[in-house]
Amino acid sequence: MTSERPPSYEELAAVVLELSRTVDELRAENRELKARVAELEMSDTPDEVVDHRPQRCSDCGTSFTDDSADRGYQRRQVVDVPPVEPVVTEHRAHTYLCPCGHETTAPFPGEARSPVSYGPRTRAIVAYLLGRQQK
Repeated sequence: MTSERPPSYEELAAVVLELSRTVDELRAENRELKARVAELEMSDTPDEVVDHRPQRCSDCGTSFTDDSADRGYQRRQVVDVPPVEPVVTEHRAHTYLCPCGHETTAPFPGEARSPVSYGPRTRAIVAYLLGRQQK
């Protein structure tokens, strides 16, 4: 036997309330995702069209040798972003020698924190993908 007391009505009610809030949040998130999917519309002018034609009949195996058997097509579209090419900016902090003998070096901008670092747009994309897309 355990010495723990059974949960009180108030404790159970608190757990049920917390679970119902979680379910409500999940339902709201599901509605949001469905709305985002519904926003996607097919383009009348796709950038690229790839035709997929069957080679043989899926029932009897007869070869299709020309397009005379073509009865039309169904469409699906994939929206993607073009490949991104990184832009590398080299920052050079020049050092000048003063007539007094002192050398003064210009400071690097804040985004050039180390010999090689990611810029603000790259960091923003990574933060977005790590934070938002893991839900």
